Amino acid sequence: DSTLKNNHSISSYGGAIWANNAFIYKVDASGNSAISGGAMKVNTRMDVAYSTFSGNSSTNSGGAISTNEIIAHNCLFQENTSEYAGAIASTTATLVDSQVYKNTSIVTGSGVFASSKAIIKGSELTYNTSGGSGGAVYSQGEVYIYGSSLEFNNAAESGGAVCALGKLFINYDYDGAKGTINTEYGRTIISRNVSMNDTTSRAYSGGLHSYGALIYNAEITNNTAKDYGAGVLISNSDMVSIIKNSEISFNECTGIVNQDRSPRGGAGIYCHGSLEIDDCIISNNISTTVNGGGVFAGHYVPGDASYDASKSLTIRNSEIRDNVAGNLRFNDTTEDFEDLIADTGNLTIRENLSDD
Repeated sequence: DSTLKNNHSISSYGGAIWANNAFIYKVDASGNSAISGGAMKVNTRMDVAYSTFSGNSSTNSGGAISTNEIIAHNCLFQENTSEYAGAIASTTATLVDSQVYKNTSIVTGSGVFASSKAIIKGSELTYNTSGGSGGAVYSQGEVYIYGSSLEFNNAAESGGAVCALGKLFINYDYDGAKGTINTEYGRTIISRNVSMNDTTSRAYSGGLHSYGALIYNAEITNNTAKDYGAGVLISNSDMVSIIKNSEISFNECTGIVNQDRSPRGGAGIYCHGSLEIDDCIISNNISTTVNGGGVFAGHYVPGDASYDASKSLTIRNSEIRDNVAGNLRFNDTTEDFEDLIADTGNLTIRENLSDD
């Protein structure tokens, strides 16, 4: 085992190590600092296993590590800090059976910041805090999550757990054209994450924020957003997003926004685009001021104050119940679906379960 402790690079990169390529095994790196890559700066590719990175810091990016590609197995990233990417800054980042805990970023991506793609497998990302977007994970491209737990993370702007500027895949593989369900890792938990701030600015998507999503076997519960999409927010997307075999419950939009910017709701799911929901439970979500306590779907067309009617919402084999919008509480009966599900495109409901 090796120890890298209390090394500092005041005007350069990699407080302890700066290399072109690196394989790191059983290393304890703590208390290191640099401009970028508080503990390590690796130019090309870094493979790391059974290692711990704690209490490292950078003034720019990558409190623990800055690299082009990282694959980390059985690692712990704990209490690292940076302006961007509290723990890891990389073009592509893959975490397997790892823990990302209590890291902090001033701007974005307190746990993982990926400029192209992030892959999370069998890992736990908890209690990370971002001053901007992406409490646990921020990606400028795609995010893949398999059988992982993202809980108690916090962002001041969007994506309390995850903010992806590309597509999000949970327990799905994707070949660029279609998704294939992956059952190798089991259920993914997105719970008790928060998107909130003390200003009049919006703070949305307490759990997940992406531009298109395929989600399978996920539990998205007890997330909170100041504005809209407390559980799942899917922004403008040309793909048909799909949520299957999942539970989205007890998420809440507080409705606390600037007085001249009305809140939008969709406490469980807010989707700017076409959405299919299959074999899901969507229950006990709360939107304190507007409709769509369970689901808000549609696509707003800027400039003419209208919605794109080509977008659709399709619900199959699902249970949508006990959601709250405004001061009204709705039951899962067909008479209440107009208020319960605020769909501004085409609405198709098939084989829905009812208490009747």
